[in-house]
Amino acid sequence: MSPRPEKPSTSVLIPLLAFVLLALSILLMIPAVNQGIYRLFGIDTRGDTYITYSGLEEFTPFTLGYLPAGFEIIAVASGANSQPEGTTYTETYASPKYFIHLIQGEEVSQPAFTPDPGFTLQDQPASLVQPAPSELLPMGAIDLANYDLSKTWLLTTTIDHIRLQVITNLPRREAIRVTEGLVPTSSHATPTP
Repeated sequence: MSPRPEKPSTSVLIPLLAFVLLALSILLMIPAVNQGIYRLFGIDTRGDTYITYSGLEEFTPFTLGYLPAGFEIIAVASGANSQPEGTTYTETYASPKYFIHLIQGEEVSQPAFTPDPGFTLQDQPASLVQPAPSELLPMGAIDLANYDLSKTWLLTTTIDHIRLQVITNLPRREAIRVTEGLVPTSSHATPTP
């Protein structure tokens, strides 16, 4: 009868496990290695530069570079747009009194808009509509009953082939300032109060 192999003791397993975890941690800090490992598990390694939509087109979304005091981000969503099929990315911010809802998508997938004569946002033709269409309000993201909807704004422009729509109940001047402050997410900007 052959002797049974001995089981490794915990005094050997713990240092071995610690070594393996340390080696994996070091490897994950090397960009080329961690991207390969992430791809092996089907994880997108491009960071926040692109938003992907289950096989739909990709684009670099914009985010707020200026955020009035008292706001916090409430919701972020991406997916197919209900009006003509296309991709969208949305961010919703709120304070106790005001909200900002940013909708954006590829220009080709968005309905056409007519710029207001002489009105620009970030040096691009733009429109400013009051009140904002109710179908663009951030239903579900926030409780709209908590906000004054009588003076909502819809600001629309196109930057770098991305149609940007800001829906807000901020005063007109602040609504424009928020829209002028939009920056591509690839800039890694942090909203400034």
